[in-house]
Amino acid sequence: MKHQRKNIFNGVGFTSVRAVAHAEAAAIRSRSARFYQDPGNTDPPAPGGGGNTPPAPDATVLASQLTALQAQLTTLTSERDTLKSAETERENATKTDMQKAADRAAEAEKKVAAAEATLRETYLRLDVERAARKLSIVDEDAAFRLMDTGAVKFDANGKPQNVEALLAELVKAKPYLAGEPGGSGGSPTNPARPRGGGLTRDALAKMTAKQIAALPQDEVLAAMSK
Repeated sequence: MKHQRKNIFNGVGFTSVRAVAHAEAAAIRSRSARFYQDPGNTDPPAPGGGGNTPPAPDATVLASQLTALQAQLTTLTSERDTLKSAETERENATKTDMQKAADRAAEAEKKVAAAEATLRETYLRLDVERAARKLSIVDEDAAFRLMDTGAVKFDANGKPQNVEALLAELVKAKPYLAGEPGGSGGSPTNPARPRGGGLTRDALAKMTAKQIAALPQDEVLAAMSK
């Protein structure tokens, strides 16, 4: 009669022992895998287990690589900031140069306008003197002040074109500006003035307040002081 084979493991059968061994090996492989996944795990890997599992990276190597990457990042960040700063300075400098150029252009434009205005006035005064002599106007300065300079037309070179016509109209409105043979004529609205254009107290006495206001103030004051 055959007897069931027994082992020395507390009466456990051989089949059960093999199952326990497989379970223990599986547990060892599991612990080994966890160790390689977590370098901080202090449990040693099971001998012979997980032969295909790559070795865990060395912590010192990782720390060295991290330090190198941080240094590289710092360098690149510094270079980026330097380039951005240089670009900003260049843009500001360009804007400043453009603004300075615009200011210089505006200043030059003002000077040109002032020069053109001076040239027109010079031409105008010369033309008034010429036309005043032609029209026998005895007080060229008074004619210049009384003339409607806003109606003067200038050509492309700044020379006046219609001064004589404007002075002729002015003489019609203010005949005393022109010296006439035998004395200056007069009218109810424009009293006669003495020959030569000199204003007298008697002439002022014959004028209305409006007529006196239209006369040059210095002439009125001079006549009043006589």
